[in-house]
Amino acid sequence: MKKSLLVLALLFSLVSFAQSPADKSFPPEELFALGSYYYPEQWDSSQWERDLKKMSEMGIKFTHFAEFAWSMMEPEEGEYHFEWLDRAVSLAEKYGLKVIMCTPTPTPPVWLSKKYPDILIQRDNGVTIQHGRRQHASWSSDRYRHYVENIVSRLAIHYGNNPTVIGWQIDNEPGHYGVVDYSENAQAKFRVWNGYLKQTLYGFSVAASSNIYSKGNFGFAPVLYQDGSVGVSFQDVTGAPESGCYLAIALFDGQQFLTGTLKDCILFPDIALFR
Repeated sequence: MKKSLLVLALLFSLVSFAQSPADKSFPPEELFALGSYYYPEQWDSSQWERDLKKMSEMGIKFTHFAEFAWSMMEPEEGEYHFEWLDRAVSLAEKYGLKVIMCTPTPTPPVWLSKKYPDILIQRDNGVTIQHGRRQHASWSSDRYRHYVENIVSRLAIHYGNNPTVIGWQIDNEPGHYGVVDYSENAQAKFRVWNGYLKQTLYGFSVAASSNIYSKGNFGFAPVLYQDGSVGVSFQDVTGAPESGCYLAIALFDGQQFLTGTLKDCILFPDIALFR
């Protein structure tokens, strides 16, 4: 009897699933939308229309713009240019393509890296990651966050209610590609965060573990690294997992910062102008 009831229940579930309105809500042709990245700043503008038209003809439904284009949007400090991106978005609309707009935060412009080298991440041997790659700025840097807020706010206000822009990409592959940040900014923020951590029960257990090899807890003011010539590693200095936790939290907090900035400026653009 129980087996019969189980079989009936399964059959009923299958029938219910087959009659689900989901297939009516989403047309088959929209169940799988194909998208592709496109970097208008890397191509001569005379080629944009050709490329976007071809993408549309191939069945592509949406594209991503601007994730590495900060220098095109703000070529000099405080000088903002969106005209080129306006044209790219208009061409996408012309050929029925929707746009995922990206924050350009993975690649700060060269003027920012040169004028304020303190925004750059630093390896454990004291070597600063120089301009020319991506994900080389520190989320622990308040200065970097200030300039991020400037460009992202303006981007959000400019495109936040554009019907062609259907979504936003936050940063690009965040994580510094395995490079751990030992910059002065990261060290300072780590000490503050570590102080809060030590006040918790978890913190006390971590503090106890840092006594291994006579490392001690540095009076609750640990460091992320020492000069490369000393040869003291990140793990050797702390002897505990809190350093890795902080770096993960700093990265996560940076992404939350981007999300909050976008939301504020898209939902309340008039207020955001005074940020």
